[in-house]
Amino acid sequence: MPGAGPVPPPPPPAANFGDVPPGVHPLPPPIAPSLGMSDNMAGLVLEMSAALNSGHMRALEPRTLRSTTPTPFETFVAQSFVPAYQQQVAA
Repeated sequence: MPGAGPVPPPPPPAANFGDVPPGVHPLPPPIAPSLGMSDNMAGLVLEMSAALNSGHMRALEPRTLRSTTPTPFETFVAQSFVPAYQQQVAA
């Protein structure tokens, strides 16, 4: 039955937010507000990313074919997010 069985996790990214030392904000000050978030919100997103990367926070249910998108995050960012962001900045 499609979508019923677990699927292997995606390959690890080349780098993750866990690679950023604590206290270092990887988003330059003009970037976080231009994404519509405060520096505090950006920090919370980074904290959540670090918790996910370290295993401190995890999904409650396993990945399945039904709950897994065929599009890797990096592909979405390159093909959808970056062009939309660049268009927004140019406007």
